[in-house]
This record gives sequence, C-alpha cells and structure tokens, in this order.
Amino acid sequence: MLGAHDESAIICTHATRVHNEPVALPVDRIRKQLIARSPTIMAGIDRTQHGPAGAALSALRKLVGLAEGHEALAVPTPRGVYLGQRLRFVAGRSWVDSPELSTTEHADLDAIERRLAALYDRIHTP
Repeated sequence: MLGAHDESAIICTHATRVHNEPVALPVDRIRKQLIARSPTIMAGIDRTQHGPAGAALSALRKLVGLAEGHEALAVPTPRGVYLGQRLRFVAGRSWVDSPELSTTEHADLDAIERRLAALYDRIHTP
C-alpha cells in the first residue's frame, strides 16, 4: 500500500507475488478494511505492535545503522507533499524502495500527490 490510510490508498496489486507469481487480491475487501482502520491509524493507534513510539524507534534504529530493513514512512515528493512510501535501510542509509507499479497505480499515486499539493496550497495561501 502506498499513499494514505484512507480510500485514496494505492493497493499495489501489480507487485503482489507469491513465489514470484502474481496473486489475485480481493481489492474491494482490502479497501473496506483500510477505510475501517483509518480512524485508528490517524489517531496513532494500531500503527505497530508498540504504537507510534515503537514505529519511531524502529525507524531510528535503522537510520543510525543499528538495524537494517524496511519502514513505511512519509517521504517528501518533488511537489513538496509527503506520501507514505516504503524505505529500505542499509548501514544507516535509506532510499525509497517502491514496488513495481502498473500504469493505473502510477496514475493513482500521481492523482493523490496532486490532490495533496492542492490541499497544501490552500492551507498555505493567506
């Protein structure tokens, strides 16, 4: 999943594989579950087993090189908005490690980014 924790989340069906074979996903069911979880995620509950502090400490351990792996974090885009992306951490360095997206998934991600940029502009306009 990329983007946001609501109905605009991008469920990366194109990149979902088991033993390198594509998997059919119940996208409607997944989207309904995401929408149902959205209020608890936005409230900082249900983010990880140990809550928001656990997520922050897990990312910090990777950032200082004490651990390696992936974290889902908000990352700035060229348009100046922040989107949830998967980051890979190795030896204290990080980079966006997004799954392969279909044309539709790319378009959806671009639409979310444009929508957020428009909202940011409205907030910052005097």
